[in-house]
Amino acid sequence: MASSNRYRALQWNAGSGGLPANETTFARLLQQQGYTTGLIGKWHQGVNCESFDDHCHHPLNHGFDYFYGMPFTLLNDCQENKPPELDVALRAKLWLYSQIITLAVLTLAAGRLTGLVSIRWKIIACFTLAGCLFFISWYSSYGFVQRWNCILMRNHDITEQPMRLERTAPLMLKEAVSFIKRNRHGPFLLFVSFLHVHTPLFTTVKFLGKSRHGLYGDNIEEMDWMVGKILDSLDRESLKNRTFTYFASDHGGHLEAQDGPAQMGGWNGIYKGGKGMGGWEGGIRVPGVFRWPSVLPGGTVINEPTSLMDIFPTVVHLAGGILPQDRTCVSSPPKPNFLLILADDLGIGDVGCYGNDTISYGFTKYWNCILMRNHDITEQPMNLEKMTSNMLKEAVSFIERNKHRPFLLFFSLLHVHTPLITTKEFLGRSRHGLYGDNVEEMDWMVGRLLDVIDKEGLKNTTFIYFASDHGGSVEAHRGNVRLGGWNGIYKGGKGMGGWEGGIRVPGIVRWPGVLPAGIVISEPTSIMDIFPTVVQLAGGIVPQDRVIDGRTLLPLLQGAVQHSEHEFMFHYCGAVLHAVRWHHKESGTIWKAHYVTPVFQPEDSGACFERGICPCFGDGVTHHDPPLLFDLSQDPSEANPLSVDTEPLFDSVMRRIGKAVEEHRKTLTPVPQQLSPYNNVWKPWLQPCCGTFPFCWCDKETKKADGML
Repeated sequence: MASSNRYRALQWNAGSGGLPANETTFARLLQQQGYTTGLIGKWHQGVNCESFDDHCHHPLNHGFDYFYGMPFTLLNDCQENKPPELDVALRAKLWLYSQIITLAVLTLAAGRLTGLVSIRWKIIACFTLAGCLFFISWYSSYGFVQRWNCILMRNHDITEQPMRLERTAPLMLKEAVSFIKRNRHGPFLLFVSFLHVHTPLFTTVKFLGKSRHGLYGDNIEEMDWMVGKILDSLDRESLKNRTFTYFASDHGGHLEAQDGPAQMGGWNGIYKGGKGMGGWEGGIRVPGVFRWPSVLPGGTVINEPTSLMDIFPTVVHLAGGILPQDRTCVSSPPKPNFLLILADDLGIGDVGCYGNDTISYGFTKYWNCILMRNHDITEQPMNLEKMTSNMLKEAVSFIERNKHRPFLLFFSLLHVHTPLITTKEFLGRSRHGLYGDNVEEMDWMVGRLLDVIDKEGLKNTTFIYFASDHGGSVEAHRGNVRLGGWNGIYKGGKGMGGWEGGIRVPGIVRWPGVLPAGIVISEPTSIMDIFPTVVQLAGGIVPQDRVIDGRTLLPLLQGAVQHSEHEFMFHYCGAVLHAVRWHHKESGTIWKAHYVTPVFQPEDSGACFERGICPCFGDGVTHHDPPLLFDLSQDPSEANPLSVDTEPLFDSVMRRIGKAVEEHRKTLTPVPQQLSPYNNVWKPWLQPCCGTFPFCWCDKETKKADGML
């Protein structure tokens, strides 16, 4: 709030001015994001508009769920035996007018009594009444300001009138600690607006004389102790790594604040001026201290210009909210770029794209194995030998073209899908055969993309995520050579519904300066989590008309929480639920129940070699009742199914998982089957063709890929 007159702040609790109802506070935006919001301390943004209890300007009307503190601000008037501070000029005028009117009344009365002045007594009485009103206003401004302005409130109720300054600091601290303790299990915003170090610098007895810098220093010592107690409370409740803490001041030191020769307003160092002086540095430069262990590096000093206004967009951004769109926000955090890299699943795929001379496979090569740029076909069939160069050059070009604005680049690799086409530069590079060579080439491509990001100065502003869509395809082989990679200790692979080998994939994130490096997170996450994560970072809102199964990864990546938001994960094969994972956060146990499993061929092979890929239903699967239950925290290979005899918690675990399945199925709604037999039938009129159908052929990519390798 600002003014064009001499009043720079509200003068009375009973004034009708204050923060307008149409203003959007960061507390309101966080409240909409599910945060519990609290304000402890000074408000000074008004209380009422038209009646004593409409509370139109009150904190609870501006996004705060809880308020305890002064609706006004601390003044000398709030302490006994202190010179007045509130509107000193007005008080001087009231006293002057009272004296002038009193002198005029006495003069007129004397003149009337002596007959020197002809005036009616009624007029003299009116002057006398006016003088009394001025005098009462002057007198009451001393005695009643303390009762009218210096009050404490809890929500809408007054708890002390006038407030007792000797116990205000302990009460404020107790309320702040209590708020943290009450809300430790959910996200919260706590705004502690100190009455320190505003005059009259009221300091409790145990801190008087603690500092070598007089009463002002003592008051700072007490404030420092209070901040320490609040931080101790966060640490005690295990909220240290989950809480973004910011400390600052609203102004520089108040140079005019004095008590005789004693300076009461602090010191602004080498900087000229102080509070209330507009542009001089002494009134602008204030401390700004952050704490967020495991997310923000400790001990860092930043000398760049920032502002208290930056807190609004920063807090809203971290909470996943959106800034108001009906006004210009002076400061807002830049939106990051996104580079999402997805390796193709090591899987079996369509071998028709390589090395077949029969008519049916030959036409498949021309009809399915094509390259497009936007809506145009550029290669039909695609030249696999130049595929790597083409893809990489396009990705690099995209980054270079869009380096001056936020971008999303989704690089969906054809590696390491069979037929494992690998350029000659990488053939024989690996000790693990053709599959290893293909992985080597993919790794080189990812490295080139990261080099471009770094070269263009985008390293610290780009969120990079690398993953794969499936685990290895166990059935993929050529003769005795495996082409589908290795899933380690985990059973099964791609296309097998619930077995870990098809589910567990790498997930690697890079964002220097924002996310800590070298951290390994063993919590269950999903590729579905990328949707809400990217949307949140970009300042958007996920669709509200459906259930979003993904969860934002930011709290987990930043260390704000220790556990994934996924309590249950449902593993499907096609449209059939095969398995359910339950992460019991209290015990750390990860249970997994298999309702359906594929029938391996041969039986102990761990794969469906005879079929080529495991079916999701029919005679190629086994239904389990009761389901197969595994404790993945003890048996990640899923080698030893549990039973009532071997696991005391078997029945209770199965009941809980069964209930979760029921709740999950209630969220499902029918959708058109895009993979129905009709939709999967080849339709000539839908065939993309570069040329005259059915003789589709073109090559517009020649020379474009040269020089990339």
